Amino acid sequence: MMVSPTLPWTNSPMPPTATIFTKRYSRVALLGLMSIITVFFFFWHAEPLGLAIIPLKPAPNAPQEPLHTDTNNTLPPTFDEWHNYEAKINTLPKSRYIAEGPTLPLIHFSNHAHGSGWGNIMQELLMNAHLAQAAGYGFVFDNYTWSKDMTSPFGIFNGKAIPGRIPLTALVAGPVVGANDQPAVSLPQFTELCNWKGEGLSSFKGEPNPNIYVLESEPLRATIGERGQMEGKDMLYGYVKELTRLKESGVQCVVVKESSLHMWDIWLFGDTHALSLMPYIRNSPVFTQFAWSPLILSLFWDNQAFFRDVRSKSWWEKWFGKEWDSLPAPVDPNHPHPIPIPAQLEAGSTNPPYTLLEGLLALHIRRGDFEEHCANLAAWGSRFNGFNSFPELPDTFTPPDGDDDRKAYAHSRCFPSVQDILQKVTSLRQIRKLDRVYVMSNGSPAFLQELKDELAKLGGWKDGGVRTSRDLTWSRREGKYVAQAMDMYVAQRADVFVGNGFSSLTSNVVLLRMINGVDPITTRHW
Repeated sequence: MMVSPTLPWTNSPMPPTATIFTKRYSRVALLGLMSIITVFFFFWHAEPLGLAIIPLKPAPNAPQEPLHTDTNNTLPPTFDEWHNYEAKINTLPKSRYIAEGPTLPLIHFSNHAHGSGWGNIMQELLMNAHLAQAAGYGFVFDNYTWSKDMTSPFGIFNGKAIPGRIPLTALVAGPVVGANDQPAVSLPQFTELCNWKGEGLSSFKGEPNPNIYVLESEPLRATIGERGQMEGKDMLYGYVKELTRLKESGVQCVVVKESSLHMWDIWLFGDTHALSLMPYIRNSPVFTQFAWSPLILSLFWDNQAFFRDVRSKSWWEKWFGKEWDSLPAPVDPNHPHPIPIPAQLEAGSTNPPYTLLEGLLALHIRRGDFEEHCANLAAWGSRFNGFNSFPELPDTFTPPDGDDDRKAYAHSRCFPSVQDILQKVTSLRQIRKLDRVYVMSNGSPAFLQELKDELAKLGGWKDGGVRTSRDLTWSRREGKYVAQAMDMYVAQRADVFVGNGFSSLTSNVVLLRMINGVDPITTRHW
């Protein structure tokens, strides 16, 4: 009987052998393919081999998102769940300090800066953490503190209530908060481990504790050099030498006296003396492994359309969409972060050194108090901050002779006009393909709208890609109060960054870009 190659087999109780195998193996192949896809999706959240696996889910009992306890939405969030979670982080077993005796001393800089912007706080924080590590101490990290008034969770800025204390783990990740096997403890842990009850009241198991040493910075600084004249490397060497002496004498817990001078101050950070630190911090885990918290990464994810082409999706995102989010990920029960990192973020977005956001131009434009501040800086003859003065950077600060010319020059570099900004952007687009611009600014709505309109007239922006800090949206109430940190994360990853040479926020970004090996030609100043 002739068999039709196209018609169904109706005259036979069973199809040809070839057809049986074709269908059977098709089913098997389909089942195998679906199994592979299932396994692939289940394990995809792990990093590629050779990279550290980043757990994307929180540890058990950690808040699933940064909640708030106040019901009055006119008040800022209190970060209570973050505080509670951070207090439970156990990065150093207590048994090492109580039952067995310490193998690593701890140092708490109780004189750390407070009541200041995040840029100023962060630069001191990282240097304190590096000093602790260099001297062989565990670093004690504390809140980002605006107000030390413990009777209220709020502080006041420009007549408005703001969070008085933000847990550090809501802002940053990495060794500074004890990640990556680096020794660090929160202040509540330090208080318990060392039985510290305040300066002059230290005790251990009810008895005076001879192992708690209160360090005053002034006499130590005096042995190193004159204020404002000390090289950063000499300060680091002098501090490490003294802390090493204390450690070798058996001191277990060091507290830098709250009322004493900062170990690192504006006289260092505001001068090129800071540059001598670079050979020592360039390879320090505190800097090379510095990362941003999952809260900051989630805020970036909420606004990512401002910073990169979200239409360029991989095939699995095109096929399966946002359900990708809900798939399980490996969980590290000791993971120190209170919310998961957005699952869609690739390794280059979550692990330093970060990948650059191709085509993004980030502009840091200070307004507000800088109008007066810039006038004062010009009158004082100030120069760029230390880490804004790397010789590799193309936009050096070279004021002309003559008092009036010098003041005008300094003011234009500190407080650029809209025309100054347009001129800079135009020149940069002539040498690099830039199709998005993000303006990091505390400027008024009117100023930012004018700037957006003028930038838009330049044309060539993808998706009308001119955005400012005021265009951001926050899926969490906490977002507004950590926005500067997210701005810094974006600037750190920008294809080209233009910052204010007199700003500590800019200098932090510049330093991180230099440490992460970003081409200096792409790090600019007004």
